[in-house]
Amino acid sequence: MKRIWGSLIAGAVVLSGASASAAPTYQLIAPGTAAQVAALVKASVNISQLPATTTPSLGDASQSMTLSNLNALGGVCPVVQTTCSFGMLKSKKTVLLAGDSHALMWVPALVPSLAKAGYRLNLMWYPGCPMANFSLTSPTDPQTKCASWRANVLANIKKTPPAAVIFSERTTNYLPNATQPTTAQWTTALGTTLRAIKSVKTKVIVVGDMPVFNAVMPQCLALHPTSVQDCATSPTNVLAANQDAHLGEQAAAKAAKVGFVNPIPWLCSTTCSPVIGSMIADYDSSHVSAIYASYLSTVMGAAIKPLL
Repeated sequence: MKRIWGSLIAGAVVLSGASASAAPTYQLIAPGTAAQVAALVKASVNISQLPATTTPSLGDASQSMTLSNLNALGGVCPVVQTTCSFGMLKSKKTVLLAGDSHALMWVPALVPSLAKAGYRLNLMWYPGCPMANFSLTSPTDPQTKCASWRANVLANIKKTPPAAVIFSERTTNYLPNATQPTTAQWTTALGTTLRAIKSVKTKVIVVGDMPVFNAVMPQCLALHPTSVQDCATSPTNVLAANQDAHLGEQAAAKAAKVGFVNPIPWLCSTTCSPVIGSMIADYDSSHVSAIYASYLSTVMGAAIKPLL
């Protein structure tokens, strides 16, 4: 794990040592242009053979994003439920990224453009806890913990409004007994959260969810190195537990008149391939790899900029 991340950031400016006068470099891999991303995604559906050399390696793909990696890149993230900072660390202009692990996964995609524009990115995340106002129960996280964490995030936004708030969250497999919220339920739940900060003078952006694979990467790729598309999925999930609640996010954002970013065209063409170019694009069934997220930093920056 350290070998991959160390080689990819060799020569780059580590964020914690960057001055406030120059935007630091936060690149795990050189970002693609919009045209390059579109071309690779379009071609990805024809990838049948796992490339001889992938980024990250197949063996390290599942370790694509960890707190220790964020620390190594300049963030201070000792534990979850902690605010981490990236980008222009001394800047008074801040953007808050809040959500569950689907917020965490977009850090490499968001930092470069925000740092270049002079922003500090603060991350507040809690695994398994969406910003949508659902009552959750699970053996590992009673719903009171999630509700308290979410309330704390919203209280912080109201107390010290950042220049912008970005919400990102997983929209599948959240309710008890493997049931799935409907699009209408997700629209209502996220709408409740968005209304809670409607009076706050801050820009709000929702980054939509990604489709969920029906198999776990990189294990599926290890089993199908000559038939990569056996591990692919549809842009519109067909399993009942993984249906398109991300459409509910889009509807809630529209109703609240806040910004919405749809990442699916950066991940899927007619299907969603787990390999794009020579990159392992996903580090499990529902998270973009840090490598591929960093490759998307230019297109993410272009999508976020007019919404700030």
